[in-house]
Amino acid sequence: MPGKKRNKDERRVTKRFTLVPEETTLSFLVEGDSLDVTDVDISENGIGFRTTSPLKIMVKMKYKDREEQRLANLVWVSRDEDNAMRYGFEFLPDQKV
Repeated sequence: MPGKKRNKDERRVTKRFTLVPEETTLSFLVEGDSLDVTDVDISENGIGFRTTSPLKIMVKMKYKDREEQRLANLVWVSRDEDNAMRYGFEFLPDQKV
């Protein structure tokens, strides 16, 4: 669940998957496609907007002793009680690079 503080060894079971915490280094590349956005709020501190399409991001990672690149949709973002950010990505099918 977004925002829940977890023990690093804790396994979580969702409706479809077992989530196992991993320690790894990730790199993110934002895909160059443009998005149509609405409800744009701009201030000196940042920007917020709505879109009907998720942001597509290339995730580079080392997983199970191999390097992988996967295209993913950013599907949620939350801030936890320690004020750290937590991001949820959904890998796109058949998008291993």
